[in-house]
Amino acid sequence: MASNEGDRLRSMVIASPKWVHRRIQTSDHTTPGRVLLKNSLDLTPPASARIAGSSSRVVIPIAILDKKVLTGFWVRDSSGAPLAVINQERSTRLVADMLVSVVEQAGIEFTSNAAERRAQLKFVNNSEAIAPVPPTALLEAYPQLQAANPTIRFINDFIHLLANSWVVLVEVPEGALGQRTILSYGYDLPMNPVPPPRILQDNDVYSFDVSDPGFSRSLHHEVLVPPELAIFETSLEHGSVNGRVVRSIATATILGPISHIQNLIFIPRFAKAGVEFRIRPAPTGIRAFTRWALLLAWVFILASFAIWLGPTDYYLSRNWSGSISSSVILVAPALFMSWMARAPEPGVVARALYRLRLINILLALSMLTMAGALSVQWSPRMWTLLWLIAYAFGAFALGFWLAERAVRKPRKFSPRGHG
Repeated sequence: MASNEGDRLRSMVIASPKWVHRRIQTSDHTTPGRVLLKNSLDLTPPASARIAGSSSRVVIPIAILDKKVLTGFWVRDSSGAPLAVINQERSTRLVADMLVSVVEQAGIEFTSNAAERRAQLKFVNNSEAIAPVPPTALLEAYPQLQAANPTIRFINDFIHLLANSWVVLVEVPEGALGQRTILSYGYDLPMNPVPPPRILQDNDVYSFDVSDPGFSRSLHHEVLVPPELAIFETSLEHGSVNGRVVRSIATATILGPISHIQNLIFIPRFAKAGVEFRIRPAPTGIRAFTRWALLLAWVFILASFAIWLGPTDYYLSRNWSGSISSSVILVAPALFMSWMARAPEPGVVARALYRLRLINILLALSMLTMAGALSVQWSPRMWTLLWLIAYAFGAFALGFWLAERAVRKPRKFSPRGHG
């Protein structure tokens, strides 16, 4: 038999879209080497679902998160004051009672034997740091949970969710019940190993899971990137509990450092969802500089090539094969291009600007090679070789620029699983 607290927690968790009005999730990529995830909840804790906490405080659920060690986890109220998270022992007992209440709501009578009950609910260890345990004992004890009707499927999904997740329970002032308020929580997203960027591939597609997307009535998602970058496309995809993508519930094509999308379709409770977004360098900054640098370099390349193929008398009368002043003029922009190609800060900026910085390096080498060719009177073969090397650097830079434009084209998001 479920406790009264288990019944109250069940009503809050399953019916959370009725009292959690809006959830705004922000993934912040602006800090080098870190991805900060912040959730802001606009909610009205139901007065009827009263679970006693410490003195003059009550317990409410604010999230269901996957089991994984969270870095920098915090919870705050509307004034910015920290809120206490219920300890593992108490929260495990509450979540176990909640699961019993859910099962009994389907007409399945739970065992009253304490030892059997503990064995069947052993997988409910409400902590992010404890590895998931399959609910094998519970499912074997109640064959009714294998039925195909929608109610039993929902309970089965709920059981597997609790085996792989933990319910975040926090204490709020008792006076907050029935009052609209704002709560927020956040943590660092884990940094997955990032493969080295590739010249002919789109290096700037990022994705991550949205935990319990159906927890609130309305789900918004914001992505923040550094000002050197612009968000090109964003997609929010909804999937089943096992992670299979069902549909895209929100998409946006934006050009800026902030992307905001909102789901316009109801998300079933305990479904999965994932966000995918693409970035590219902002139109200003190094992207604009590279465009003009490429134009300048190719003006010099085409002009020198035209002189080279022109009448020999005109070519030699100007003494183009040994012009110190022309050499110095070419060195100045080459040094500026090499300075622009210096290593950027780590993270998404480094990957997004990889091709542009490589283009500037190639253009600087092209200009320096041309300057070297003009610095002294070389032998005809050496003279020809230096110019061919300068042209090759310029050609590679142009090719990488075309590759940069090609891989940034809009595309359809590929169906895939999250979670």
